[in-house]
Amino acid sequence: MSQQSRPNSTSSPPRVATVVRHYLLGSAAGIALGLAVALGTAACGNDSGPSNQPTTPGPLAFAITISDNKFTPSSLTVPVGTTVAWDWTGKNMHAVQGTFDGMPVTSPTHEGSGSFRFTFTKSGTYDYHCAIHGAAMAARIVVK
Repeated sequence: MSQQSRPNSTSSPPRVATVVRHYLLGSAAGIALGLAVALGTAACGNDSGPSNQPTTPGPLAFAITISDNKFTPSSLTVPVGTTVAWDWTGKNMHAVQGTFDGMPVTSPTHEGSGSFRFTFTKSGTYDYHCAIHGAAMAARIVVK
């Protein structure tokens, strides 16, 4: 009786299983690397200087309403450290644009509803306008 050929129990797995195994191992490594980079960046901080993003909210003392082509109030005086909120209420698109605390700031553009906050950390007179409507829609904040 001749010996029949039997599959070897130590043979390599099928090609599909190998591809899946490599994919899963690669995905796990990618996730681990991504977490390490994210945690390392958060731990090291960012010393690239000021950004044009709003700062961490301070005492919210004042809100400015942005309605169809006007800021209300158009002139405002606040103490240093105050967070000012701009709230959209009209139908038209608007964006707050100016130089606040020595850096250029442009809010996201909103239509109908939205909000933008900025904490003023330096005294000064800050003129701003709508990035879409320009000088026809302007206002001022005085920080003391």
